[in-house]
Amino acid sequence: MTALLAGATFRFDLDGTKIAGHFIGVDPPYRMLPRCVRQGIDMVTSDPTYIEITLTPAESGTNVKVEFLGLSTEDATSYPRLWECHLDRIAAALAGAKSAHGMSQKPLPQR
Repeated sequence: MTALLAGATFRFDLDGTKIAGHFIGVDPPYRMLPRCVRQGIDMVTSDPTYIEITLTPAESGTNVKVEFLGLSTEDATSYPRLWECHLDRIAAALAGAKSAHGMSQKPLPQR
């Protein structure tokens, strides 16, 4: 696994929504700030969105805080639900459990 660095680029598909971006800021292991743009022909706008993700140690694991900056009115209603779903999947994958959204996950290999 490669260390995440500011300027690193990424592309992924969230259930058919294609996202591209790069990391503006990275403060391992506590914070990352990616700049994201949705891609595709169904887009009315491709305004960039900044998503600040902060990880804080807690007694029961890690608290994850996700803040959205620069969202369009349309995205302001869908992004929080989309991220809630995917954060649940990530947590389930790390725990080797079944997510609340119905996807069984295998534990991630330790590195």
